[in-house]
Amino acid sequence: MQVMPETLSEEIRTFKQEHSHLMATARGKWALVHDSSVLGVFDSQMQAIEAGYAQLGNVPFLVRQVCRARRIHEMVSFGLVE
Repeated sequence: MQVMPETLSEEIRTFKQEHSHLMATARGKWALVHDSSVLGVFDSQMQAIEAGYAQLGNVPFLVRQVCRARRIHEMVSFGLVE
């Protein structure tokens, strides 16, 4: 099962809108984005993912590294977190 791109379209739009600010304040860190909000920035991808599940539960959210060039990391939740 793959999350369809439109599922995270608002989160991707939010990340793009906030990218300049994030580059100035959190370059190299990992941003947690849900709907139209950046919920936080974290030192590692795993910290951001764990925070996403803790704050939001098992719903789609975006975790993306704050950097110039984007590396693609796909992860789909299959309800493994209770």
